[in-house]
Amino acid sequence: MPADAYADAIRPAVPRLVSLLDRDPTSPTYGCFDRLWWSWKFTDMPAPRLQEGVLCLALLADLDVPSSPLAGQARVWTWVAAGLDFLATLQHRSGCFDEAYPYERSWGATAFLGAAVARTVEVAGDRLDTAARTRALDLAVRAGRWLADHDETHGFLANHRAAAADALVTTGELAGDAALRRAGAALVDGIVAAGSPEGWFPEYGGADPGYQSHALGYLARICRRTGRHADVLDRAAGFLGLFLGKDGGFGGETGARDTSFLFPGGIEALASDSPHAAALAHGVREAVAARRLTGLDAMDDRNLMPMLASYLTAAHAAARGTALGPAPLPRDVPGTRWLPDAGLLVHTTPRYHAVVAVRKGGVVVATGADGTAFVDGGWADARHTTQLPRTGPVAGPGADGVVVVRAPVGRRRHAVFGPASFVAFRASSAVAAAVPRASTVVKHALVRRLVTGRASGRGHLERVLQLDDEGITLRDTVVDAPATLAPVERTAAIHMGSGRYHQPRELLPAPPVDVVDDRGWPRRTRTVRVRFGTGEGSHD
Repeated sequence: MPADAYADAIRPAVPRLVSLLDRDPTSPTYGCFDRLWWSWKFTDMPAPRLQEGVLCLALLADLDVPSSPLAGQARVWTWVAAGLDFLATLQHRSGCFDEAYPYERSWGATAFLGAAVARTVEVAGDRLDTAARTRALDLAVRAGRWLADHDETHGFLANHRAAAADALVTTGELAGDAALRRAGAALVDGIVAAGSPEGWFPEYGGADPGYQSHALGYLARICRRTGRHADVLDRAAGFLGLFLGKDGGFGGETGARDTSFLFPGGIEALASDSPHAAALAHGVREAVAARRLTGLDAMDDRNLMPMLASYLTAAHAAARGTALGPAPLPRDVPGTRWLPDAGLLVHTTPRYHAVVAVRKGGVVVATGADGTAFVDGGWADARHTTQLPRTGPVAGPGADGVVVVRAPVGRRRHAVFGPASFVAFRASSAVAAAVPRASTVVKHALVRRLVTGRASGRGHLERVLQLDDEGITLRDTVVDAPATLAPVERTAAIHMGSGRYHQPRELLPAPPVDVVDDRGWPRRTRTVRVRFGTGEGSHD
């Protein structure tokens, strides 16, 4: 049964989910899902977004997931009500929520929490008593009105905007509020308008498959309600299909935000009507069953709730068995696809499937039919990288199929707190408590510091790539750069909490790599030839 793969992944997560929740009705933190705060007492504030666990509980109690230990358990609805009530204590009077620090007033967190609460109320129906349902719906309405009156200004993140749209549309329907529904529809139209004809929606200006799969879950729910933009979502699913490798892994270093996870809920929800989603759904089910994806079992607490909700949604949709018949995925169709807006080159042969992020300095992720995987993240050291995303036009392959990439050496975006910096950061939050606009200033500064800032380094990399039927040739020349730079596989150029989860492909053997040329500084040159086998045990 198609849902079995999802159900097998879901079952081990259920005890973990329940253990995160304070289930003691006499406890002052009853209903809190942040165990690190209420039980260990290692943090100074509960993480509001962990309260998305209420939706997971509701889905586990309601949906027909095989062998769900919470199915039909009446006490689960008591826990759901407690979680909703605890979340209400974290809501600012204005209707918004924090995420990472006090008085943040996070538009994104408010979007995700509003969507989770509205869907929980919808799923629960009369299994929440009238008083609990009224309180929860009031919370969602206040969050929705705040979202409608404000905007996220530090960057365009399609997954945040999709969650906000779902929150507004669902809450508007539950509360009979036409203004909220219109605000949600306007957000969807804005996402579609900002999207590329290539099938991707922006995440800080670039294409990121992991976060697009997350956005697709919210957009699919809205599409089912309204019937609008079905063609856009089919194209978006087609874009996601480019990143499913021959190994069953997904995404990775070629995305704008370095994500390798995949949220399957939207893909499965669209699979009954979207040919691209149906093809991808069949591939995803196989990958989940074979444990080849960065999925539910790889998530930390911060991403457990949305991923679990997505798996539950996928299991329910797959159990209906209404997906269209299987169709070939890009990894199985030989050819070269150049996506100039995204700056991505996708090259497929019977031997391997490769994605090259030209806009990120020529990062390569390739998986072979012979069970091998090759990842090249450019050149980096502890402070510098050639992988920082570029804006503006980038050149694609020439008439001879050769791709030439010129990437400046830039400063890596990596910082952690020490005691003094943490105290100073919390002090800035105290200022934001009294001056709401200060929270916007702090957020903008953090994003520039950790994500979007482009501090220049010294030197540049010129990378020449040739992808043919049997393998890949990389010719690198590093000029006027620090001598500490070296070729790297997996690295992170920016702050991304959802990056660098374990990918099963990390443990796959590498294909044969022949070093053709390797000369030292001051003008470092290196040429390698990567050879993929036929999948029949030979590398000819």
